[in-house]
Amino acid sequence: MALIVSLICIWMIKRASGPLIRISRDLEHIANGNLRFEIRLREGDEFHELAEEINKMRETLRDKFITIKREVDSLGEYISTLRKKETLIPPDINTLKKHILNIKSELEKFKTD
Repeated sequence: MALIVSLICIWMIKRASGPLIRISRDLEHIANGNLRFEIRLREGDEFHELAEEINKMRETLRDKFITIKREVDSLGEYISTLRKKETLIPPDINTLKKHILNIKSELEKFKTD
């Protein structure tokens, strides 16, 4: 009887620990900046809902970083355009301000302190 209980306990521990080990390993990819990496567990694995929630969070972060990158690219293009003009024209402060405010708005969504 003790052997059966022990085997059941080992099976339950393995069933729970396998997905946790995979989630932990996969989170390293995300922590290292790979926001395209998706945590995938087998159907029926424990912690499937946790993996789905982590993937939603990763996708939200990815979308925010894409928005920030686009704003930075727009700012860079605008600055390059200003440098290429032959006549000195004061920069359009409103355009610069708009891009900076958009970047700041996206960055403020992150709680860092």
